[in-house]
Amino acid sequence: MNRSALVTGATGFVGSHLVRHLLTAGWGVCAAVRSTSQVERLPVGHPALQVSTVDGTAGGFREALLHAQVDVVFHLAAEFVSDHTAEDIEDLVATNVGLGTQLLQGMVEADVRRVVTTSTVWCRHGELDDQPVNLYAATKAAFDPILGYYSAAHDISTVMLELGDNYGPDDHRGKVVTALIDAVRDGRRLQMSPGDQALDLTYIDDVVEALRVAAERLALSTQTKHERFSVLSGQTISLRELAEEIQRLIGHDLDVSWGARSHRPRQVMRPRPTADALPGWLPSIRLDAGLLRLIAESAEGGELGRPGS
Repeated sequence: MNRSALVTGATGFVGSHLVRHLLTAGWGVCAAVRSTSQVERLPVGHPALQVSTVDGTAGGFREALLHAQVDVVFHLAAEFVSDHTAEDIEDLVATNVGLGTQLLQGMVEADVRRVVTTSTVWCRHGELDDQPVNLYAATKAAFDPILGYYSAAHDISTVMLELGDNYGPDDHRGKVVTALIDAVRDGRRLQMSPGDQALDLTYIDDVVEALRVAAERLALSTQTKHERFSVLSGQTISLRELAEEIQRLIGHDLDVSWGARSHRPRQVMRPRPTADALPGWLPSIRLDAGLLRLIAESAEGGELGRPGS
């Protein structure tokens, strides 16, 4: 049976990888984008891909959903700011709460009843503190009861996947794994925190497979559900240990000034999930294998030592 999905956030890191993953698996995909989105990150021209510009209203989403005739929605659009200012508040709330609510209303009007979305382990701070780490995480947490309302009141089945740190090729987010590899290539000195915080790193292929598994879970269910699951590798590594592993795999030293920066306020020292692991999913790509893929890609784009040399 042919499957079809609408993806918001399709030009982002996770979204663009998901689009390609679904197309490879034989899905039809409608990428719901803004007028300002960088669609060159998508395989435009693929016969099974539609790119639909939406205005962020329920009516706009309804029209896109009806035109594409989708089975499931992947809602990945998000606004991320680590340390917000007053100028960031409107966009954080509008995107992470308002846009998703408009989408859910559009789904009701288009009679589309399945949605997979994502949250973050940053919704829980510390070992005992259940408060979100920052305003970004608070807005992501605020969307969960809205999902619950639409599930109960309008029979929309939902799965929210709680993600930790993820990495992979074509990552333009300035994340630490890419920064460390790029620092070797560019010969830059990095000013870092003490480096004792633990990271849980999941390769992007495993993340998008988790999204697909969640969608299949919804398709197989005969009851309306509102579920939340964790998608983590299950293995943690400190930032210092990560730098040492990258040095080992590349065969060149990193120039890092540890402790030159303080930990950010409310730093997550050890990611702690708030939900059970996603049934039917396990990560398949070990950290060293994922890092080697990125190192090989970087070697093609600039001066970088041969992995393991």
